[in-house]
Amino acid sequence: MLARIWSASEAVGIWEQLYEERKAELSKWSEDGSIPMLQFNTSRIELSRENLAEWDASARAWLRAADTVKKVNQHQLRLIIDNLTMPVNKETMDVYASVIEAWKMALTTMDKLVGGINHSVQNGAVLLGLSAWHIYPDMIVLGRGTTTVKQNDPLVAPGGVITIGLRGVELEECRGVYWSLSLANVRYYETVNSEGSISSDASRITFEDIWLVVLGSLIPLWERQGSNPREVAEMICLMWQSCSDGLAAARQSTVRMAAREDSWLKFLAAAAKRYLHSTSHEQEFSKRLVGLGQRRSNLLGHYDRPIPIFELTDATFVQILKAEAKIEHLRHIARNQYLETTDPRFGKDLDVPGVADVMVIKVCQPPPDDRQRKTLFQLATATIRNTAEPKSQEIGSSKHRPKRWTIRKSADQNSIPKSSPSSTYPDGHLLEVRENEEFYELDEGSIISTADNFQFRWIDAPKTYLEDSNTLTSPSNLSSAGSSKIRARKWFTAIPKHEQSQSSAPSKTSVATFQFVYGDINSAALYRRVNVEGVSFRRLFKEKLDIKSDVSRRQITDAFKNGKVDEDRFLHHLSSLNMWTDPHSTGDRNGTMFQALRAIATAAKVYSRMPSATVALSIIERGPVWKARWFKDRVSVNKTTEKDSDSDQHALLPENLSRPAAFACISMFESGSFDFKPADLDKVMAVSAADSMFVAAPILCDPATATDAHEVRRIVGNIGRAGMSFLIPPRNTKTRKIALEEYRVINHDPYNGKVEDCFQDTTLHLGFTGWERELETGNDGGKHKDAFFLESLISAHDRGEWFADLDVLTTFTSPLLCIPDRNSDCGHSTSDRQHPPESNLVAIDRWEEMLERPANTAVVRAHNNWLARLAAAAVSVKLGNHTVLLSGIHCWKCDQHATGRDARGLRDFREKSPIYIL
Repeated sequence: MLARIWSASEAVGIWEQLYEERKAELSKWSEDGSIPMLQFNTSRIELSRENLAEWDASARAWLRAADTVKKVNQHQLRLIIDNLTMPVNKETMDVYASVIEAWKMALTTMDKLVGGINHSVQNGAVLLGLSAWHIYPDMIVLGRGTTTVKQNDPLVAPGGVITIGLRGVELEECRGVYWSLSLANVRYYETVNSEGSISSDASRITFEDIWLVVLGSLIPLWERQGSNPREVAEMICLMWQSCSDGLAAARQSTVRMAAREDSWLKFLAAAAKRYLHSTSHEQEFSKRLVGLGQRRSNLLGHYDRPIPIFELTDATFVQILKAEAKIEHLRHIARNQYLETTDPRFGKDLDVPGVADVMVIKVCQPPPDDRQRKTLFQLATATIRNTAEPKSQEIGSSKHRPKRWTIRKSADQNSIPKSSPSSTYPDGHLLEVRENEEFYELDEGSIISTADNFQFRWIDAPKTYLEDSNTLTSPSNLSSAGSSKIRARKWFTAIPKHEQSQSSAPSKTSVATFQFVYGDINSAALYRRVNVEGVSFRRLFKEKLDIKSDVSRRQITDAFKNGKVDEDRFLHHLSSLNMWTDPHSTGDRNGTMFQALRAIATAAKVYSRMPSATVALSIIERGPVWKARWFKDRVSVNKTTEKDSDSDQHALLPENLSRPAAFACISMFESGSFDFKPADLDKVMAVSAADSMFVAAPILCDPATATDAHEVRRIVGNIGRAGMSFLIPPRNTKTRKIALEEYRVINHDPYNGKVEDCFQDTTLHLGFTGWERELETGNDGGKHKDAFFLESLISAHDRGEWFADLDVLTTFTSPLLCIPDRNSDCGHSTSDRQHPPESNLVAIDRWEEMLERPANTAVVRAHNNWLARLAAAAVSVKLGNHTVLLSGIHCWKCDQHATGRDARGLRDFREKSPIYIL
């Protein structure tokens, strides 16, 4: 019960108080001055704090194991408890009285329920006991309605039903079953007033559940009010579907295929899909985790104001759209930029002649083939001019239709409407043809842009884009068109000669100047006509465009749903986010939400080999994950060697952590708070915490098996120590010395070529030297050791007799070890494969023969016995032997060749003959 509701340090402190007060109680003499001998002897029993801590650790390990087995029942009970506000004790008591009363109440009620007697729950002690002991009677829950929950626990006799009343739930926030105590034995100097709860906040969840919390964490960052988790989940699913299709299209790219398997967006989309499509029972749990992320999570950091969804501002949103969608979006932006107040020069009608022609869309198009090096342009009207025409004008007339201008193939054609521009440039490089638009052709020299594309001049522009009497009926104080003629001529002569087109030299009345306003200069952008001297368009048009810095979730969702997004551009956008400095984050500006997502994906990769492992839910309140030392100070072991155009997709991928960084990551998620430097964990080979042992993969598999640097595997169990133990080997491991009289068992027979296992009685055992050192966790002043190094031994025994201690991880970093690549199609004959090239090979068939090795090249016969092979490799390297690990169906010819030229140091075997391990 104490382990269920209190942290380890608090629970051990409570046990100390119980122990001290119970001893004092037993030591009291009766009124007649006597004391029973049994009571007196019991009061003399001594228990250290370490004993109590180990007892608590054992209880916690049992709780976790039972929670895993009874996952469904425990989850159902938690759903009910989370909607309660029920103290364990209704009256304030000291620690001893409170614990004893709660224990008695829980035991008495459990005895009745198991016997088939109905019971009404009046305090939280009963529910705490049921949760801790994993007893699940049927329940009747009274509240806004009556709910009957069937648990069908075979340990509970028929009739054993508990009734829970939910009175008062509406009056305060649900706190679950909680327990308030004053703890005097937690810290050295002060008494701590503490409250524990078995609500969701004190539980553990899987790493898949963490992504539901992350999903909820994103919602308040994007939308502070009026957010809909289902709509956000649908948007993320659409985004991943788009990315997944784009990544799958390039099957020859290992980088893209890796991004398809391990990207943070994939994990996020999987959580979104789970939220949308889970069953009713799972749906309730998913909603709670998403809601918890919205309210409490700090995994992604804190932002003072909402931030754009994945940094999709209006400008970046244009970049990821397909060609036609770009123009559609830019026209939408242009339509929203008219003045909202009337202009005195033109009366009440604001859609005045000429205002519709102030803006134009410029689209940059890729060249149709390699021979065409110049960037091609297309222009499009941003808005439709309509009020300048008579009211009787039909809607379908050319005055009301949008227009496009494309570069013609030759300069000797007039600018005439075209029914289809497909003849201009082949291979689909132009935008698609819309039935309601008119297409015109332009000379190649008609568009002259500055080097940065911030401005361009349109030579021989249509009349509607020029300022003359036909365009504006301007007041008398407006200048004549002459000033614009001079201004245009001066601008053109300022262009370098090599950029001027002789065939398109402008006339004095046909140049319009446009300046960038919004969009992506390199693909599609909105340009506004530059004011000509004396004519101020700012009075007709918004002087400062009211363009928002982000787009709505609905716009993004519609774009993905309707196929308007270019997958490659969106992937490129996401991959560039990791490099950005986030202007919205507080504190360290180098940290971003996207780095946090990548850090969580990195941790998910570490936990992917441990599907049954759980993590502390308190990790969500710790702070932004990207600040963790295992991520910021990571030692990246990136095995990707491919260099192609998709290399930027690495930003979507998690980091490849070193083994010390992986252990630091596990310790953080296991505890919910620890943040150790990976460099301090360089020698760690395993971590023991609660019911789990996290062991470096090379220790648990055949030494020839390829494992990732970050690969850690989980074993259910612990070493019986409280807190988190980091197991490290001694600096110098020992091996048994062979006695003189043991010469009788050392044969060193010639190797006969047979592949067999002569080490079937070899076993490995974990032991401890007694040395330990506490790790700094920030719990200053506390009595409880939260984390410590523990010097540990992996001992090898044969028929129960010790012969060596192993330092396995150091073995794999030694230049004396060679693991040749296997090649089943090497081309060598069967004779070469099966028979070793040397005739004087010696067989090693027992450990005494290994510890006192022969002078000749030797073969250790431990075929398909990974324990013996691991021990043999560690012992051989420890003794200074050049060691070659063979595996599976091997070729002696290839192994001889690989041994002689191995890059890790096995270049010369003449001085000391190697040892082969079969």
